[in-house]
Amino acid sequence: MILLVVYLALMIAGNFIAYGIGLIIEKNMPSASLPAFLFMYFLSLGLSWVIAVRLTRPKTAPKTAPKTA
Repeated sequence: MILLVVYLALMIAGNFIAYGIGLIIEKNMPSASLPAFLFMYFLSLGLSWVIAVRLTRPKTAPKTAPKTA
């Protein structure tokens, strides 16, 4: 559950950043704003997942019970 919450937060932050950069690009080159935004949007989706998985990774390996003979 925490993985999805972290992913959602990172995804929303990344989308706001992509939106802001897209607005800046639109003022200078209107025809390039949509492709640039879409590229940054999908890039943020992928990077958000990778970062969320790394952030929520367990810190230590789970201990296994000793085998009995």
